[in-house]
Amino acid sequence: MRLLVVVPLFHKYTRSLESIFNQDAPCPVDYLTLANDDPHSDGTLQGNYKNIRSKYARARELFLANEYDAFICMEDDIVLPPDAITRLLACESDVAYGLVCWRHGADKPWSARLPDDTQPLGRVLSETPDQARALYGQVVDVVGVGQACTLIRRHVLEALEFRIEPDAVECCDWHFAKDCVAHGFTQRADLGLVCGHISPHPTPRVIWPDPSEKRLWRVSRL
Repeated sequence: MRLLVVVPLFHKYTRSLESIFNQDAPCPVDYLTLANDDPHSDGTLQGNYKNIRSKYARARELFLANEYDAFICMEDDIVLPPDAITRLLACESDVAYGLVCWRHGADKPWSARLPDDTQPLGRVLSETPDQARALYGQVVDVVGVGQACTLIRRHVLEALEFRIEPDAVECCDWHFAKDCVAHGFTQRADLGLVCGHISPHPTPRVIWPDPSEKRLWRVSRL
């Protein structure tokens, strides 16, 4: 087993990078950092999404050109526990996710989305607080989504590319999760692999999923 950890550099938060590069890996791991190559930086959200997709597309090419077994996304605004890689592997899934909160908006929803035939990409687990608390700490089947702390097995990337839609309001992680559903790949989230999401606003802080809080998230200092 050999892994490639892909780190697209943008925020370059020290606390995040320290947590990424100090993982207790159970097997050989190579790191690929991607920086200083953002040709679509035009001040628009779509431009940012194009830059992110471009970085992951280059990483995918390198991954497939070498004998790696899994591709792990670790983004530089995420604070990870030291056993993140071990826990992702233990999910035994085609795609495995850690748990983060999205930092935008007032609600700070959890990243895990459960299958739900009434919605294109399931439903957000934290929208049902009782269920979120009951499932917290478990490994559950999901339909995504996110690349904050995510493991992707080789056969998945042999079949799928990272993509975005023209003028889309979603980044490549959304479309990747959709494509995994369409191809029947298993997706699981370890709801005990709790990661912090760094936000610079209104002051530098880290947002954490926390079922003990009424709102299901808490904040700590960066």
